[in-house]
Amino acid sequence: MVVSRQNILPVCTLPFSKLLCETFAIEATDDVAVTTELCVANTLNRKGHFVAVGQDAESGPSQFGVIRSFIKCLNSDVWFLVVECATTADFSAHVYAYRVS
Repeated sequence: MVVSRQNILPVCTLPFSKLLCETFAIEATDDVAVTTELCVANTLNRKGHFVAVGQDAESGPSQFGVIRSFIKCLNSDVWFLVVECATTADFSAHVYAYRVS
């Protein structure tokens, strides 16, 4: 894994600080590492890229998200993606692709 330039920031300065505090049981005054680019196994992931995040159990279409950031607690080596859910509009069998927004 290759991490681009990272910044150490207090959680309270991030727009999704409440989510981080609840998910990782950390305080708003704690520091986290933040980056906008991460390369894993020759796959470059950047802020703004779409990624598959799951599949709707009832209707079946894949669900996608837009990468907003990569976060790592300072006491850990694990990076987490912060994604915003996107809307899956439809699937085109002709080009075998989903249209998301």
